[in-house]
Amino acid sequence: MDLPYLYQLQHADYQSLEAAAFRVAVVDPDDTGLTADQILDLRERQGKILYAYTSIGEAEDYRGYWQPEWRLSPPDFLLAENPEWEGNYRVAFWAPEWRDIVLGRVDDTVAAGYDGVYLDIVDGYEAEEVVRAYPGTSAALRQEMVDFVTLISARAKAADPDFAIIPQNAVGLLSVEESSLGSGPNLGYLAAIDGIGVEDLWYDGDAPAGWTPGDLEMIGIAQRAGKFVLATSYPAQEAAQRDFIDKALAAGLVPFVADRQLTGTIDPVNLGLRERMAGRDIVAPWNDGRRPTRR
Repeated sequence: MDLPYLYQLQHADYQSLEAAAFRVAVVDPDDTGLTADQILDLRERQGKILYAYTSIGEAEDYRGYWQPEWRLSPPDFLLAENPEWEGNYRVAFWAPEWRDIVLGRVDDTVAAGYDGVYLDIVDGYEAEEVVRAYPGTSAALRQEMVDFVTLISARAKAADPDFAIIPQNAVGLLSVEESSLGSGPNLGYLAAIDGIGVEDLWYDGDAPAGWTPGDLEMIGIAQRAGKFVLATSYPAQEAAQRDFIDKALAAGLVPFVADRQLTGTIDPVNLGLRERMAGRDIVAPWNDGRRPTRR
C-alpha cells in the first residue's frame, strides 16, 4: 500500500475505499454509507484501518440528529453559526443534551465496526462564542473539554477496548496547563487517547505557519507518551507540499497532503510515503494491519 494515511470526508464509498491503496483512513460515516459488513470486509480482507470522523465541538445541520425547528427555536446548547463553515454551529459542549447526542453517535460508530473515532472541533473551548456562553473560568472550560474526551473514551472502550480515540488539533490539552511544556504532560487526557490528528503544521495554505514551533512542543508530549500523530496539510504549491512531507517525516509524523474540502484528491507527493516511512522512528496506528496499536 503506497498511502499510509488518507483523510477524506467527501465522495468516499465502499467501492472507492476498496480500490484505494491506503493503510488508515479517516472518513465520514454519513458520507460513506458503509454497512457493518463492508467495514468488516475492508478491515479483515484488506487490513485497512477506518476511523470515523465526528465533530464534538459543533453541531452540523446536515446530520441525522438535527431538528428543523432548531433554526427558529434552538436548544439551549446551540450557539452561533460558524461564519467560516455554513451549517456548522458552535455548541455548549458541556451541556448534557449535546453530550448525549455525541455519545449516541460514538455508540453507533463502535457498533458499526469502525476501528476508532476521529474527534473534530476539540479546540471548541477556545471559540469566542463558547467562552462567552460558559459560566465559569477559562481553565474550567478547558477542563470540560478534557472531561468530554475522557467520557467519550470511557464509553467507547467499555464496548471495545481496542477502539481508538483520536482528537484533532487542540494540542494545548496535552499539557497540564494550556500549551505549557513546563507544566508537564496531562496524564489523564493522554490515558484517554490513542493518537492525535494535527492540521496546518509548517504551512497555512501555501504560507508559512507561525504557530508550528509551539505546536511541535506539544506534539512531542504525545509522541513521548507513545501516541501516533496523523498530520494533514493543505498547500497547493508542490514545493510547499514536498517541504511539509519532508518535515513531517523528520518529526516522526504520519503525513497527508489534502485539499481543504477533503474530497479524496491524492496529490502525487503522497505516493510512495509507506516506503519513505520505512526505517524511520515513526509511531503508526497499525501493528497487525487490522487494529490500532494499543499502549
